[in-house]
Parts: sequence; C-alpha cells; structure tokens
Amino acid sequence: MLTRTQLETLQKEIAPLINKKEDTVVYYPICVQCFSKIIYMPACRYKKAEKVVVIE
Repeated sequence: MLTRTQLETLQKEIAPLINKKEDTVVYYPICVQCFSKIIYMPACRYKKAEKVVVIE
C-alpha cells in the first residue's frame, strides 16, 4: 500500500516511461480493510504478460 505522496511520486516516475499510444498503467485504490481480505487462488496468482517492467 502506498501513501498519497508515494503514489504521486510513483506516477511522476512512471509517466515518462510509458508510450501513451500503446501502454496502459492502472492504479487500483484499495482501503486497508479490503487489502487484508484479498484472496489469491493458485490458478489466478500469475498471469502471463507480454512484457512486465518493475521500477524500483
């Protein structure tokens, strides 16, 4: 989970890296209560993606 400041920083860092014609970045806001209720099913945990970029 991110603070508002962390989210804004992340968005600023990602913005110049994306191709606005081809890429999509989705941010899902979620409260602490909902975050603690996330259920992972082994079959759905990993979804094959064409390309994944992790920015640290």
